[in-house]
Amino acid sequence: MTDHRPPALERALQVSQDAVSIGFEWENIEQVWDKVHEEIGELKEVIASGQRDKQEEELGDLLFSVVNIGRWLGID
Repeated sequence: MTDHRPPALERALQVSQDAVSIGFEWENIEQVWDKVHEEIGELKEVIASGQRDKQEEELGDLLFSVVNIGRWLGID
């Protein structure tokens, strides 16, 4: 079976797993949800301000946070 997951998301999962292995981890999933909501707010702000150069960075931060929700739930 072929894995159709985009390489960027696969890499985000690996980075997240590596961070956990060196001791960086949230205490509970609620903290991860808080981070997701924070990143949504930041993305909305840069979109509203027209800072096109920052939009890609903030979208990446949001996707990384969502990948962490999946990791916490055991969803790959």
